[in-house]
Amino acid sequence: MAETEALNVSPRKTLVLLVVAGALAAFIGFVERPLREARLAITDTRIFPALQPSAIGAVEVQIPGRTVLRVERTNSTWELTKPIRRPAEAFWINNLLTNLAALRWEDRLKASEFDGRPETMREFGLAEPRATLSLRLGGGMLQLLIGTNSAAGDQVYVRQAGAGDVYLVSPNLLGLIPGDAATWRSRRLFPGSFADVTRVQVRSTTGLVELERPGTNGAWRMTSPWNARADNGRISAAIDSWRTNFIRRFAADGVTDLQPFGLQTPVLEVLVGSGPRLDRGLSFGSATTNVPPLIHAARPGVDSVFLVPADAMSAWRGLPKDFLDRRIVDAKPLDIRAVEVSGDGRPKVRVSVDPAGTWTIAGRGLLKADTGLLGDAFAILTSDNTELEKAVVTDFKPYGLDQPLLEYEITVATPAGTNRIVDARFGVGTNGVFYVHRADEDAVKIIAPADFLRLPQSAWQFQDRRIWSFKPEDVVSVSVQQKGTTRKLARDGPGEWRVEKGAADIINPFGVEEAVTRLGNLQAEFWTQQADDRSRKNFGFDAEDYTLTIELKTGLLPALALGGPSPYHNPYAMTVVNGIPMVFEFPLELHYNFIREFLSPFKTGTL
Repeated sequence: MAETEALNVSPRKTLVLLVVAGALAAFIGFVERPLREARLAITDTRIFPALQPSAIGAVEVQIPGRTVLRVERTNSTWELTKPIRRPAEAFWINNLLTNLAALRWEDRLKASEFDGRPETMREFGLAEPRATLSLRLGGGMLQLLIGTNSAAGDQVYVRQAGAGDVYLVSPNLLGLIPGDAATWRSRRLFPGSFADVTRVQVRSTTGLVELERPGTNGAWRMTSPWNARADNGRISAAIDSWRTNFIRRFAADGVTDLQPFGLQTPVLEVLVGSGPRLDRGLSFGSATTNVPPLIHAARPGVDSVFLVPADAMSAWRGLPKDFLDRRIVDAKPLDIRAVEVSGDGRPKVRVSVDPAGTWTIAGRGLLKADTGLLGDAFAILTSDNTELEKAVVTDFKPYGLDQPLLEYEITVATPAGTNRIVDARFGVGTNGVFYVHRADEDAVKIIAPADFLRLPQSAWQFQDRRIWSFKPEDVVSVSVQQKGTTRKLARDGPGEWRVEKGAADIINPFGVEEAVTRLGNLQAEFWTQQADDRSRKNFGFDAEDYTLTIELKTGLLPALALGGPSPYHNPYAMTVVNGIPMVFEFPLELHYNFIREFLSPFKTGTL
């Protein structure tokens, strides 16, 4: 019965419910929704929510009692136009604009709260702002007035000119406003890029140097005072010094007398340009007493003087010869693809590399060249290890270059995928000095004797330096003959050695085993020459009278003789390699610590 009554709702009650629902809907639509939207809108507390930093064409800063500062943008480049016209540093300007676009108020006073109270603007420091920022936006202007700090000092009053509200913002804004023009001036030594520079002129008390390159990716050449290859590494380092060093301080603007700065006659002047024009650069004058010292500098045609680190000048300073490429081959060692060697009546020999990276000696079957020796030779050829003797030579006879001792024809791979040939000739002058000359240059340069003697000159000097290869278990015995005394050591097993012939003195079997193990991988330090009738006397073999013979299970190895020391302190050695008697330099450490210690009947003298 009760359930039946509950279902029978009267029309009057239904009407009341409909009226209440309508009222709620009206409240939501006309009251609650606007309030909610207002609350949501206030969550964006940015003062300039629509500001786009990239759309700003100019920025002006006015601070009472100071000169107006103005910068203008052309494309993506900023330029200081007031109080003087100079390059500006985009980073600091863009940083200010980015922060203005994100500037949020921490508290706000609506205009209605101080209408009719003109003294309020004075209280907030906005009647006479401590700074005014003016931004050119399209055809209009946006201004921000910056007043005093709040009573607590942790906020600053600001107001947009023409708008009524006053905002309290973080005092960090003050740190973004430049106090003078120097703050926003570019401190780069070389505004712009070096990428288009194809010509450099260096003037100093030591002479004039002119450098050119055929394109932005080409190699630099000296065109004055000589026509020669230039040192690309030095020029690149000098250019980098202008990228990595910055102006430390602006000394003076509107300068008419350069003498006090040592710039009337610069210590050094570097001009650069593209093509015939030299339209950029730096002049360097006197140094300060700073530690480290700073150098007065200026840009040609600009009446401003500034101070730069000494490195910005020293990288360009030097004699004309210091700008020359001191390398015999202007390439990397890995770029060398072949070497053809001749000279002094020796048969011509060619060494080349195949696609698999194997170096072989032409005319010697499949005999491999020693990659270590080639690496040493290529390092000498591609290192800056020569000194200029004379820049322009027409008579090569005094340098022994009319009939050179040695000639290298080097095939070098280029980035374009082609090859070029470098022809280098080596000679010794009447004064005993070694010289080198490239066929495509006028200069003669000095090369150190040690470097010249490390360049292979014959086919045998290119061959693999491995003397032999065996394992200790392949060895039957080791015989040593020295100064009329003979001792033979027999191997009975791993680390087991006994004296088979000679004085039955105590031996160190483990030391003998290690010495034999190392001898199994014997490699010459350097090839000296093919042995002849004079070798035993000339290289101290007769004096030392030391011969070592190794017997393998397969037979005897060629006897190895040890002689006197080389100029590099390695003992000379002589044996037969690939059927050819060879003199070479024996490894000093193997000789001193193992052969002398464990295999020699005597432990005195050179052995």
